[in-house]
Amino acid sequence: MNEPAPNTKASDVYAWSCVCYEIFTGQRPFQGLTDLRIFVLVVNEDARPEKPKVNLWGLTDEIWEIMDNCWKRITPEHPRPSISDVVSQLESMQPQDIRPTGTWKSGLELRGQNQSDVPLTLERLDAILS
Repeated sequence: MNEPAPNTKASDVYAWSCVCYEIFTGQRPFQGLTDLRIFVLVVNEDARPEKPKVNLWGLTDEIWEIMDNCWKRITPEHPRPSISDVVSQLESMQPQDIRPTGTWKSGLELRGQNQSDVPLTLERLDAILS
């Protein structure tokens, strides 16, 4: 019997994308199929998991594209991305804080403002809540 192929960096990237699929969908890629059927589909037909129709966990088109690229068949013209490439793509997606600076105050800066110098007593609290 043939020995299993050794793990490579490219196979690790493929596996990373499978783990992402499980995180975003709660299911394994190709769930319900036998290992042999999955092997045949992936090796012979270059099959990839289908993008879920419902997005409950923040799976954006950008993230799906990164995952899908990690599953593509490796060719000399199109090698599988390295994990460094994947990380760079994900980092470039980090949301940017586009709020103008100096126009808002944090909760800590607001603390103490608009506070009355009148001490809070049981009677005052009762009056406020009534």
